[in-house]
Amino acid sequence: MPADLLLALLACWIAASIYLSHYGVGNALSSDNVMPYVMFDDLFHRGVGLGGFLWPESPFYFPDTLLAWSAYAICGSLTAAVTLYAWVNSTLFVLLVRAVLRRAGVGADEQARTAWLVFLGLWLLVGALGTRSGSGWFGQFYAYVFVPNNHSGTLLGALGGFAILLGDKSRSGAASMVLLMALCICLLISDRLFEIQFIVPAVAYCAFRGLAGKSRWHAMALPALLLLLAGAESLRWLLPSDTMKWVAALAGAEQGFQVGGDPMMRVSAGESLSRMAAGLAQIIRADPLTSLIELAAVLASAWTLFAALRFRDRSGSTATRDRALLSALLLASVAAPLLASIVLGRHIAIHAFRYEQTIVLLLIPLSMLAAAALPRRPRLVWATYGAVAVGALIMPAFLDASRGALGAEESAQEQCLRNAAEGRNLKFGVAEFWHALEMTARFPATPVVAPLSTDAGPRMSMVTNLGWFGALAARAGELPTLDFVDEYSYSPELLDAAFGKSAQRVICPRSSYRLYRPADGALAHMYRHFEWLPGQILQRLGTVTLPAAAWSADQALVDGDAIHADADLAASTPLLITAQDFPAGALRIWLAYSLVARESGAAAHWDVSALDADGSAVASIGKGALSAAGEVTQVDLPLNARPDGAPGVGISVTASGAVDMRIVAIGLRVDKTR
Repeated sequence: MPADLLLALLACWIAASIYLSHYGVGNALSSDNVMPYVMFDDLFHRGVGLGGFLWPESPFYFPDTLLAWSAYAICGSLTAAVTLYAWVNSTLFVLLVRAVLRRAGVGADEQARTAWLVFLGLWLLVGALGTRSGSGWFGQFYAYVFVPNNHSGTLLGALGGFAILLGDKSRSGAASMVLLMALCICLLISDRLFEIQFIVPAVAYCAFRGLAGKSRWHAMALPALLLLLAGAESLRWLLPSDTMKWVAALAGAEQGFQVGGDPMMRVSAGESLSRMAAGLAQIIRADPLTSLIELAAVLASAWTLFAALRFRDRSGSTATRDRALLSALLLASVAAPLLASIVLGRHIAIHAFRYEQTIVLLLIPLSMLAAAALPRRPRLVWATYGAVAVGALIMPAFLDASRGALGAEESAQEQCLRNAAEGRNLKFGVAEFWHALEMTARFPATPVVAPLSTDAGPRMSMVTNLGWFGALAARAGELPTLDFVDEYSYSPELLDAAFGKSAQRVICPRSSYRLYRPADGALAHMYRHFEWLPGQILQRLGTVTLPAAAWSADQALVDGDAIHADADLAASTPLLITAQDFPAGALRIWLAYSLVARESGAAAHWDVSALDADGSAVASIGKGALSAAGEVTQVDLPLNARPDGAPGVGISVTASGAVDMRIVAIGLRVDKTR
């Protein structure tokens, strides 16, 4: 075991270093894969919390986020954490393959160890052949093991489950069953794909072992796995999370919100099959050498099954039978997600192959076949150790393993933004998705770069923390100022419409940043342009806090993100006004303002009314006068219950006479439990 561990650590360190020195750099630092590190900073460094976070369909709690957070806490820097994660996660992968081979009883210890060494050598070879490009087998199926949040954690979970299921369970007690159930629960919560990659094949395996092999342990595991599968699906159907309902609604309204992850983002089964075939053809053309290895792996799997059937009545075929059982289990784990992706219409583009990462496990039957063909000599095992170790050590001579590209990736753009942030006190900005979180992850505190959708509005599908926009602010002072906008991929006209014209620009190597002053009120401008946004945030989070200028009744009253009126106003002059559809529930509103009456009789009033589907007022929810306040003060508006059948709410603040009034922010909350 120590020799195996040392070899695994050595091989995976070199493999991870090579991966992070080539195309894997962009993948490891992409907005998707740095999400755990951004979440860690939100929770522990920025104090934003995760209450406004829009989770992806698969939240990847375990093991991805757990391991990424641990690496980040230990290292304290993004690049070091990315490197440590790639090393540890890939090492866990190859060690779990070792555990599967040893537990499966595919031969004597030397033969199982030889099979693992052959697997490790083939795995390194595939990496060496494909690490320069993401278009081949390595990039589409193998490389995800080096990064979080792309279902690689599920692959590790499946291997861990196989290691528990396999082998002679006649002496196994409750501990192994509890371990299996705990593993399944953790993975089911984290990634629905685990149902297909592991539980479905495991159910078939346990049924066979329980009936044909008379295994009591597997007979007991079968109903437990079925119960977990049925329970997980029932909970998802009966109690869908607000996140998934919101994602489904957005995906149904605009297919461009996501590519491949939304529940509604599907094609027909025939189209999915056609796109999968086209993707495989593209991979084969791009990587013919690895294609030969994969073909050999498929043939080895088929031969292993055939050999078990051919020699099933002969004595001494226990190892052959065990190899066949393992091969059948692995083939089921490979076939199940492929078939599910076709039937459910989820294979919409080549990157959807990330759901089929179990294809890498086809190297196991090939490795077993190779090990079975070799002479069973202890010296041969050590010779295989030496061959794999030497092969790993010479790889850096042909492939850069310095990880220099990791530090250089977007470093010029990062330094440009860092200089601008330090020189101009920039704390909050926005960018298109693929250049947002990748930049946010480089700054543990500020600036934060929030992701935008294709229309330059806040990304509302997933992997966004609406807390960055101040949506969860409990006080007006917690609202951020929108300081900058990354111009990448957006036209000047679109940015002018969404955020207003900028005061100045900072030209950086990849793209320029528009800079906005507090007086420009870019955040309020964004809310005015995307007038649907407050209602959707309220629907999603149950609360939203806005800069008051988002609902200014007159553009002339806009003063940055606030509304300011210092004039002698006619009776009941509207300062703030809006009409929105809000989710049903008890409504709470607070207002942050200052008010100085310059003459007797000058005053300000608020009014909240229930509106029907046509926008007509049907009932008053509350109204009253606002007390004078020389400094900004925050008050809760006393409201009555909203009547049924009135989805809309009208909110207004008016003033009369000579007043100096500033409305800074407005906060709304809908208590859906009442």
